[in-house]
Amino acid sequence: MIITPRRTWILAVAGVIASLNVAHAATTEELEARLDRMEQMLQQTRSELQDQKQATANAQREAAAARRTAEATQTSKRKQVASSAQPVEQTPAKASPKTTGDEPIGTFHIGKNTTAKIGGYIKADTNYSHYENGDVGKRNELFYTVGGIPVGPDSDKSTDSTQFTAQQTRLHLSTLTKLGGHKIKGYIETDFYGDQAEGQDKVVNDYSPRLRHAYIELDDTWLFGQTWTNFMDMKAYPETLDFIGPTEGQVFVRQAQIRYSKGGFSAAIENPETTFEFDSLPDERVTQPTNSDHYPELTLDYTDTGDYGHFSVGALAKTVSSDGDFDVDGLRNTNDKAFGYGLRLSGSFNLTEQGDAFLYQGYYGDGIGRYVAIGAVPAGYINDSGNVETIRAYGGYLDYRHYWSKTWRSNLVLGGMGVDNPRELRNSLITKQAASVHANLLWNPVDPLTLGGEYLYAQREVENGFDGNFNRVQFSAKYDF
Repeated sequence: MIITPRRTWILAVAGVIASLNVAHAATTEELEARLDRMEQMLQQTRSELQDQKQATANAQREAAAARRTAEATQTSKRKQVASSAQPVEQTPAKASPKTTGDEPIGTFHIGKNTTAKIGGYIKADTNYSHYENGDVGKRNELFYTVGGIPVGPDSDKSTDSTQFTAQQTRLHLSTLTKLGGHKIKGYIETDFYGDQAEGQDKVVNDYSPRLRHAYIELDDTWLFGQTWTNFMDMKAYPETLDFIGPTEGQVFVRQAQIRYSKGGFSAAIENPETTFEFDSLPDERVTQPTNSDHYPELTLDYTDTGDYGHFSVGALAKTVSSDGDFDVDGLRNTNDKAFGYGLRLSGSFNLTEQGDAFLYQGYYGDGIGRYVAIGAVPAGYINDSGNVETIRAYGGYLDYRHYWSKTWRSNLVLGGMGVDNPRELRNSLITKQAASVHANLLWNPVDPLTLGGEYLYAQREVENGFDGNFNRVQFSAKYDF
């Protein structure tokens, strides 16, 4: 084959082209490979960016949730602090059974400075009594008094009685006025043992109210009005279903007075009254009050109270006087008077935290008269010469209170008294001695309601030798409000 210059040039050009094609082919493969790698890198970067974006979003959501939780916690704390800083009456709350809002039930306002409250209780009683020596009056069928026990030489005239009543039901109004740095209290109370206590049993059983208490107190220091005598210790009063309890062992008087109290000490001047035993006609002896009440009666009391219970001592001073306003054996008696006095010792001992306690009272007096035994003992007598002589009396009671549980309790009360009557009265029906026992069982199914039963036995002996006794079973329901 002959190679010419033209052919040589053509071959050279062809070689160059071939080499360029080879180089171009190599470059294309590399570019494609690079592009593949770059695409992979972009995809990886895109994936990483998406993961990072998702992580960032998750972190933001978690941060937002944490922030909301923190804000809620702070808001709750602020509300709690604000709530605790508010006055009680601004905090909505369910009222307890004994309140309406922030005031006791029954409380209302009179003007700007006075609040008042109505309270009391409803009490229904039924009893069955057996008397050994005859009939008794209506009131003595309802509650126990020493003088109401019939006496006689034998028990041939025994009687029975059943009574239903709600006369002990009680209402009171108490007030409190705060003005000028002073506290003025008022209290009025009534029940339904008034003068018409016998009522109209055959039709409507209506009973008249009577005044029990009506007094004013200034700064818990001064008292003006009618209430329990300062000679009486109400803290030692036994709990019985009977209206009064062991009357022969109690100091028991309500009357008008002016009283001063400071700490555990109190002193009072009180309404005077004297009862006498005398012969109005030969062989006809009576007990009668006198109108010769010249001077007020003075009473003193000191009471100490502590975790142990309380201890109280009282004293009474009075005159037993007559202005000659009685006919003794048909003749006018002389103007005369005598000094009377009384002493009382009483208190309580707390035995358990549950409420068991021991209560007691004892008294002794000469001319003490109406202050004990519901007037069964006269303060004095007018002797055959027309002069005034006093009569000594003494007595007391013991009460044991036991809680069987939080809602069940019992009381066992023993009472007794004796009278030192003069020889001139030895052949009379004046009380010589008396005693009683009360035993009860009480149940509180709910706080304001008390249901219970009680047994009572009492006996009395008079100076001429006659005696008498009676037994009583009583059931009661009482609702305090």
